[in-house]
Amino acid sequence: LKWVLWSVAAVSVAFNLIPQTGICALGLMGFLSIKKEWKAFAWAAGLGLVFFLIAGIPDIFLREGFHSSLMGILFYNVKFGASYAQQPWFFYIPLVFLMMCGPFWISKKSFALFKEFWSEHKILWVYIILLISLHSFFPQKWERFVIPVLGLMILIMADWIYYFWKQGQRTRIWILGIFNLILWVPSTFFPAQKNIIDMSRYIDSHPEIKEVVRYKNNPQWITEVFIRRTDWKWREVQELPAALLTCDSRLVMNLSDFEKLKPKLAVETIFETNLIEKVAYKFNPEKNIRRTPLVLLKDKGC
Repeated sequence: LKWVLWSVAAVSVAFNLIPQTGICALGLMGFLSIKKEWKAFAWAAGLGLVFFLIAGIPDIFLREGFHSSLMGILFYNVKFGASYAQQPWFFYIPLVFLMMCGPFWISKKSFALFKEFWSEHKILWVYIILLISLHSFFPQKWERFVIPVLGLMILIMADWIYYFWKQGQRTRIWILGIFNLILWVPSTFFPAQKNIIDMSRYIDSHPEIKEVVRYKNNPQWITEVFIRRTDWKWREVQELPAALLTCDSRLVMNLSDFEKLKPKLAVETIFETNLIEKVAYKFNPEKNIRRTPLVLLKDKGC
């Protein structure tokens, strides 16, 4: 019973950080139902309800009302989820396979090993499947939505790594380690969305810029948390040439549009992307248009 209660507490903490992880509570209750552990089921349901009520109280004082944060994210996804980042329903299946280094575990014994590990791993798989199934219902899909179950993936992979190491297949493990090290360096030391972050900092440090004209909603958003100034504004245009820029205005567009349209303006600066984003754009430009460098332009007379 104590482990059931600890599990409820853990899921409740995860729910406070990322509401979507609350779906994992269904997995816990499902296991208790299958095992007919009705006493544990009642305790888990009661404690879960208490945590749910407590989690909604801060919103009464900080926001619009009880659990307004939860309702806000739910209604936002239902209303606007289809307007950007659309991916097919099966998007997370190959993503999870690759995140778990699936190609490295392919061998003649793969299926037999999966069956052997199933009894120990099934509870981990249930949580993973629940979370990715929830996100698969919405057209809006991002890779980062899988992060809450990354720890469970690592637990599953640990047994596979240990098995192949024990079987003497050290080369396979060394190649896996080297491959991950290669990915680790650029992903750790080169921040994602560097182009947007650098642009935000540039606007903050240049008070002469009072207006930023955005071509065709690019970039879609900006990290305004980096901009301490409030004396600036956005303006969006769909066609070029835009209205004449004043010396306190700048036009921003992605590099792809800039190279195609070649606007008759002076390039003030270019905000580059990181190495991983460059590779992503090269292999799939249609889905990674936001991962192109941003070009900041100004009137040639300024």
